[in-house]
Amino acid sequence: MKNKSSIILLVLVVALALVALIFGKSRFSSQQDKNAEIKKQPPKAVSQSLIIVSPKFPKGLPLETGVNALNAYEINTKPTSYNISYNSKKSLQENAKIYKTYIESSGFKIVKTIEKADTIFYNSSKDGNTLSAFIRDKNGQIKVSLTYEPK
Repeated sequence: MKNKSSIILLVLVVALALVALIFGKSRFSSQQDKNAEIKKQPPKAVSQSLIIVSPKFPKGLPLETGVNALNAYEINTKPTSYNISYNSKKSLQENAKIYKTYIESSGFKIVKTIEKADTIFYNSSKDGNTLSAFIRDKNGQIKVSLTYEPK
């Protein structure tokens, strides 16, 4: 009797493992299909309207129109971080001037600056809020990344 119960229990465990394996594979495959669909979608255009999508960014933040966003997202950490990245049609120096001027004219104080031939970085602070602009020239492609962390 004890041997029969053990066999029945073993058969049930094997059957459950097979069912879990079959359904696990199909869910994994459908998730892979969804990921492939997401990767195929073209990036969204960055424009002034992006500020409406991310209202936590400081008002008047200059965003280049007519370019494709690489990223526009929010990270729910403490503090929350709002990020925008895009490839710019403007030069490294043009972008550096735009963002440095904006940072200074909007009352932020630049607390860290890195200015190299291919990289510009400004980290600024105002009333406990942090705004960073990272601009990089990689083989002639200018990438602008902006991060805002309100207190």
